[in-house]
Amino acid sequence: MTTSYASSHDVDVAMAGARAGADVVRTLYGRRLARVDKGAGDFATTADIESEKAILDVIRAARPDDAVLGEEGGQRGAADAARQ
Repeated sequence: MTTSYASSHDVDVAMAGARAGADVVRTLYGRRLARVDKGAGDFATTADIESEKAILDVIRAARPDDAVLGEEGGQRGAADAARQ
């Protein structure tokens, strides 16, 4: 049986992504934000979209071949990527 664990580098990437997203949210905190209607009463704000982009930029820099599924941007990367 093979068990897959995230490497310490994966943890570093996750932490860097979280920090990048938090930096965006912190910068936009307290500002009037544009809203994007996603349908069925759901919406995203500029902070949601920009923070996800910042997180994705970190992931893309470290793991360019990985696919990512984001709440705001949906599926990014190859559907048959080895890692998602």
